[in-house]
Amino acid sequence: MRTLTLKLLALFLVITGLSIFTRVVVINPPPGWGEPRTALKWEQLLELKPNLVFIGSSRVNNHFDPESIDPLLESEEIRSYNLGLPASGLSWSSYQVQELLSRNDEIGIHFILVEIAPFDTVAQNRMNNPGSRYWMSLWDVRDAVVSNYHTQGIKSSAATLGRNGSAYLRKVYNVELLSSQFHRKYKTPTFLSQLRDWDPNGRGFFSPEPLQDGKLIKSYEALRDDPSLLDEVVSAAQASSEQDGELAYPAVLDRCINLIHQAESANIRLIWMLPPRSKVNTGIYSVYNRLPEENRIDLDRADLHPELYTLRYSFDVGHMNREGVKLFSRFFADSFLQTLAR
Repeated sequence: MRTLTLKLLALFLVITGLSIFTRVVVINPPPGWGEPRTALKWEQLLELKPNLVFIGSSRVNNHFDPESIDPLLESEEIRSYNLGLPASGLSWSSYQVQELLSRNDEIGIHFILVEIAPFDTVAQNRMNNPGSRYWMSLWDVRDAVVSNYHTQGIKSSAATLGRNGSAYLRKVYNVELLSSQFHRKYKTPTFLSQLRDWDPNGRGFFSPEPLQDGKLIKSYEALRDDPSLLDEVVSAAQASSEQDGELAYPAVLDRCINLIHQAESANIRLIWMLPPRSKVNTGIYSVYNRLPEENRIDLDRADLHPELYTLRYSFDVGHMNREGVKLFSRFFADSFLQTLAR
């Protein structure tokens, strides 16, 4: 036990040392550092110079299709771009917003829509750290390790440190790019070429289909076998939205409002949104409901558009397919125009 503890301590010290080195040597890394998809998206965004940008997780990346949305918002002369990244959270989104604000003189953005995504106590602490530059900070790793140690024991803590610590170092040092010279698995140029094939028009949108390479993906098969999984998503969202209790995450609310003010100073309207199939909880709603009405939009409305939560329009439990995205685009355009009128 003592040997394992010492090894954990040593590994954490190594990660800490590398982190300090990174803070000194890489003072202000580019927004796509260590993340090829984001690097490609920033390249496209700077070329397009959109006036509306979507930011968030896969529920943004897979649901907001600029080519479907822009014609519906022709009256506002909208030219949008999807800067979503699957599996990202509030910390990553916050960083992307700040990068957009700092570079808006060369872009010309009028609106930024950001997903107010599910988060936990680690994210709550992370949002208290405005100086951190990465989607995962060293303190995320520390908090996760400590939490797992107290709740699940040292083995779980060790696994958490290995998994999150290695992920952190890969992001910081851009291992995917560096190792592309040595290992076929990380052939990033091939990966980026595939991304361009998925998004030939360079608008940042990718919505997969259940049938890939002639086979149904497992997440769709699970939903097809048990469509009631969608009922659970709907009922959970409705139950959460009906409650407005004590503020669960004050640091997150402060950060969201602070970003609204920063955007206003740059003549940008920042709108926090709940995208479809958000799987939100009462804690998120306690933050969302305290945001200014003109800076929030609820798009997770199974009560208004129950068809979007059916198997016909589903890729898997958490995402719509392309047919569903086209239907959702009309709902979004109407909701967006209503929000602008507030």
